[in-house]
Amino acid sequence: MDPILLTLLVLLFVIIGFFSGKMSYAVVAVVALTVLQIGGVLSPAEAWSGFANTSVVLVVALFVVGGGFAKTSLITRMKIMLNGFQGKERTVIWATMGVAMLLSVVTASSIAMATLIPIIISLTDGNEKLSRTQLLKTSADMTSVWTGTFPLGMAAGAYMMFNQIVENLGGTPNFTIFDMTLAKIIPVLACTLWQFFIGYKLCNREPSAPLKDFGIKAATLPDGKLTTLTPFQDKFTIIMFVFSVVGMIFVSLVPIVPTYIIAIIAALGMVLCGALNEKEAFGSIAWNIVFMYAGMLPLSTALSNSGAATVIGNSIQTLLGGTTNPYVITGAFFLVSMILTQFMSNTAVSTIFQLLAAVTAINMGLDPRAAILAGAIGSTVSVMTPMASPNQTMTFGTGGYKMMDFVKAGLPLMIIFFVVYVITAPLFFPF
Repeated sequence: MDPILLTLLVLLFVIIGFFSGKMSYAVVAVVALTVLQIGGVLSPAEAWSGFANTSVVLVVALFVVGGGFAKTSLITRMKIMLNGFQGKERTVIWATMGVAMLLSVVTASSIAMATLIPIIISLTDGNEKLSRTQLLKTSADMTSVWTGTFPLGMAAGAYMMFNQIVENLGGTPNFTIFDMTLAKIIPVLACTLWQFFIGYKLCNREPSAPLKDFGIKAATLPDGKLTTLTPFQDKFTIIMFVFSVVGMIFVSLVPIVPTYIIAIIAALGMVLCGALNEKEAFGSIAWNIVFMYAGMLPLSTALSNSGAATVIGNSIQTLLGGTTNPYVITGAFFLVSMILTQFMSNTAVSTIFQLLAAVTAINMGLDPRAAILAGAIGSTVSVMTPMASPNQTMTFGTGGYKMMDFVKAGLPLMIIFFVVYVITAPLFFPF
């Protein structure tokens, strides 16, 4: 079969497989790589290179680091802080949103809400002044908006993944560790101001549907303890987390060692000190996401090798009317990505649109950063439906919402984020 046609068919299979949710990301990735190897588009070394890629190694290590951080006393201290604000409704709302923002920045939006939901339930049960329904939605939206804003947790390795895709497609990789922050910070702050002063009022105080139990209960710690870790393990794990954050930023600016080495040292430190056992360390890794990333990198190589990248780039350029206007291109990738993520996996949308944006920009001879970031960041504005992201899904039944409750609260956030992003991002990343 013609290499271009085969590669395009594999790309179509990947898009359908990721977006349908009928197959795991791992299965889709492995099938795609196998077909590309058998079809001669990729050599065996190219087809499976993603699993040895340092960007993927970094992602795995960061999952373990996040798993260790989730066991520290800092999580319990946040709950104690929120309990201390009871009786001051607006203060509780703001404090809960603040904790949601912090947790999503240092971990991920789904982990943040899995941590927060039991805390919110315990805060609001039996308290007539506080609304579980209102607190859950405002917090979930903040975790969606803030996740990945700073180079902490999983977001620390995003720039390496972007650079690898650009390099595989024959472009010049020029992302830095702070590019995601530059692109997101202004629209994120605009959305936060809206949510803090106006947006939370659009979130129902009373449930529209019966409240459902949340499977995870707030941890009960004996004898007033803040964590199941020993004092040494707790302190050492926090130190390792801080070391991973500061260390990765430092070596990205002063390349003494590769970034992934810092993450590996932090992950190993948490395991060696006993904060995580082997089962917990492996269990903290989202293997489906790892396989997705590992599969996308060789697919970008296949698009370049076969010439399919040029076909796709020309087609998208035609759909955009041949324009090189940065606001039009950025707006198009951001808008489509943002809309699609309301109805399907935000991880899948982000992964696919990063690739399509890179192909389009490089084919047009443009700096691909603004376009790639638009595709990636648009998928994080997952606030209007319960299908948009796992943090919203787990909130939906627990807070007793109907679909229109989500639309009413989420649509203004989407509009604000879109308008502010399209105006400001091209200023930082001109084509």
